[in-house]
Amino acid sequence: ALAAGWAERRYKVCIFTVTGERRVAYLIDPRVEVRHLDVDADPRQSPWAKVAGIFNRVSTIRKALRAFSPDVALGMMSSSAVLLAVSTVGLEFRKLGCERNFPGADSIGRAWSFARRWTYGLLDVVTAQTEEASAWVRENTNAKAVVTIPNAARWPVVDEPPCLEPDDVI
Repeated sequence: ALAAGWAERRYKVCIFTVTGERRVAYLIDPRVEVRHLDVDADPRQSPWAKVAGIFNRVSTIRKALRAFSPDVALGMMSSSAVLLAVSTVGLEFRKLGCERNFPGADSIGRAWSFARRWTYGLLDVVTAQTEEASAWVRENTNAKAVVTIPNAARWPVVDEPPCLEPDDVI
């Protein structure tokens, strides 16, 4: 919805995924470019292969962002925000990390939690959806700025949109 809103306002928008090309799970506005970087981690890898995979992801994300040359980049969810922070060191555009869950209850693993604590300071802003989540980020990371932006969706959802099958998406 964010990407479609920005595209509607005539911004050039690109969604980068770490996955390879897959069937679409939801409808994406045709004005939004999608690039599948195909650098997703394999959980069955050895610890050393996982470390090498992270360096490959960081390098690939950095190259993709340099080629796209954005004014602003967002890392949606904790691990994406960490990867964005590390991938963009020294690049001259605004970098935002977006916490979409309450980070104190969202177990992302020890390594990602450690990385989140130290890399959020590389981002210009970290957003969270509640004041409680924002307070957690302020207290548990070195984020320079934390802003609360509530979720526009309200719970419970009254009318869920029908689920589209991948073949329904054009």
